[in-house]
Amino acid sequence: MLPTSIVITRRHLLAAPALLLAPAACAGPSPGLEGLLPDGPYHPGAALIAYRARDRRTFEAAQGDIGLDTPYFAASTTKLYVTALLLQMVQEGRIDLDSPFRRHISGPETQGLNTFGGQDRTEAITLRHLMAHTSGLPDFFEPDSGRKGLFTDLTQGRDRGLTFPEAMDITRRLGAHAPPGVQDKAIYSDANYQVLGKVIEAVEGAAFAEVFRRRIVEPLSLRSTWIYSDPEDTHPRPLRYREAEMRIPRYMAFTQADGGVVTTPREALAFVRAFFEGRLFDLSRLSALQDFRPMFFPLEYGTGMMRFQLPAAMTGFRKLPPLIGHSGLSGAVIFHSPGSGLFLAGTVNQVDRRSAVFQLLAKAVLALEGAA
Repeated sequence: MLPTSIVITRRHLLAAPALLLAPAACAGPSPGLEGLLPDGPYHPGAALIAYRARDRRTFEAAQGDIGLDTPYFAASTTKLYVTALLLQMVQEGRIDLDSPFRRHISGPETQGLNTFGGQDRTEAITLRHLMAHTSGLPDFFEPDSGRKGLFTDLTQGRDRGLTFPEAMDITRRLGAHAPPGVQDKAIYSDANYQVLGKVIEAVEGAAFAEVFRRRIVEPLSLRSTWIYSDPEDTHPRPLRYREAEMRIPRYMAFTQADGGVVTTPREALAFVRAFFEGRLFDLSRLSALQDFRPMFFPLEYGTGMMRFQLPAAMTGFRKLPPLIGHSGLSGAVIFHSPGSGLFLAGTVNQVDRRSAVFQLLAKAVLALEGAA
C-alpha cells in the first residue's frame, strides 16, 4: 500500500506520496514541458528549461513573474558550482580532496568544530568529507532533532546576516553528530560549504565572488549569473514562503559558497551542461565523486552532488532514470540524466512544499523521454 502524504525537509521525508505522479501525468508522449509547471497562490512564477542531447533540442516553459532570463536565488544548487571550482583546483594540483581542510585555513574560527566522544576530531576532516556531508558537522541553518535554527527565524520575517566566525560558533555549539568519515549516510550541513568557500578563498587569495566570476562566469560567457553579496541588490526575484514574498537579503548575502548564486533558468542550463560535458574540468574526474550515500528520500549524496531517483511504483510504473546534480531550498534545480541525455534547470521559487520541484523534474523527464 502506498503512503498518502509527504513532508520534505532539508533533513528527511516523513513519507513519499506527494511525489507520486498521477497516471495521467505519466501516460503517453508529451510535446514538451507545457502544462507541467505548478501554479496557484504558492507559485506565481516558475520556469524550467531542458536540453535533450539525442536531437539537440531545447524545451522551455515559464509562467508568471519568472521567465527564462529572470534572475532568481539558486540557493544550494550553488554547491555544484563549488564542486566545479574544487575540481579545477585539483586538476591544477593546487589542492588534494583527501587532505585536511585545516591545511588551508588554520585560524581559530575553525578550531574544535568536530568534538565527538570527548575528542577533538577537527584536524581529521578532509575536503572530501566536507563535499560529501560526511564531516560530522551539524547544520546551523536547519538543525536536526527539532532544534530551532536560522530557517525558523527567516520564515517568520526576521532577516539577519552572519559572519563566518558567527556561523562556526553556532556550528560548534550545536555539537558534532559523528566523527568525520564514518557515516553510512550523508548528513546535510551548510557549514561544510561555508568552510569550503573559505578554503577556496585561501588557495586563490581572492574573495569567493571574484573566484566564481573568473572561473565560472567568464569562461561560460554568463551575463546574468553572480554571487549575491550586496543586501541592497534588488535584481533577483524575491524568494517566496507559502503565499508571501520572503525578503531575506542580509542572510542571502552571507551564504556565498553554500547558497549565494543568483542566475537565470537559461544560464543555469548553460552551467549544468558545461559541468557534465567536461567544459569546466576533465570529465574523467566525475566518476570518483559518484559514491552516493542515502541522505533523505528521494535524494542521495555523493561527493559534491546529489542523485534523485524514484521507484517505479511512484511514476505509474514508468522507469525514471537517475538524475545527478543539485537542488536548492528555493525550489531551484540543476540536474542531468546520463541515461536519457537530458539536462534540466529552473525554479519553482517556493521554500515551502519542497516536493513540488521534484514532481516537476520527474514529470519533465518522463515527458521528454517520450516526446518526438
